[in-house]
Amino acid sequence: TGKPIAGLRAANFNIVDDKVRLRVTGAVARTSLVDVMMLVDTSLLGQMVRPLGAAFVNSLGDKEQMAIVSFHDSADLIQDFTASRELLHRALEQVSYGNNPHVLDALYAAIDGGFQGMARRRVIVLLSSGVEGRSRISEGEILRLARQRGVSIFPVYVIGAERGMFRRLAAHSGGA
Repeated sequence: TGKPIAGLRAANFNIVDDKVRLRVTGAVARTSLVDVMMLVDTSLLGQMVRPLGAAFVNSLGDKEQMAIVSFHDSADLIQDFTASRELLHRALEQVSYGNNPHVLDALYAAIDGGFQGMARRRVIVLLSSGVEGRSRISEGEILRLARQRGVSIFPVYVIGAERGMFRRLAAHSGGA
């Protein structure tokens, strides 16, 4: 459902490391500010996700920041991190659409250099048509880099052509 589960305790968690069950001694629920980088599909199919971008900008918390990156066959920063909803909406209005969606290449570029200097929780919201072109980067490379850099990926897609890939990216990066 995407809704947080309240009241979880240590007993609600099972952790297994190399087939050895570990004891969970404590669990603490925290809310923290996030730095959100929204990747917006601007490929030939990307217009179908356009309305979602504005909704995510509107959901930005008061002290949170967002950057917007458009992607098709390359990734382009169209708005650096800001708390200004006005600047973010303006950036979304100026995107143009074309070419093939290279989702994994865009994720790599965003994770590799997009969060420099950002100290809060790092989150990528990936607004995608749901189609992957022929990226040069593999899914495994994205997941390794995301773990190294502490970036969680939250894919939102329209067409289920790459449903499995999007679910793995979310599950293995700490996203949803």
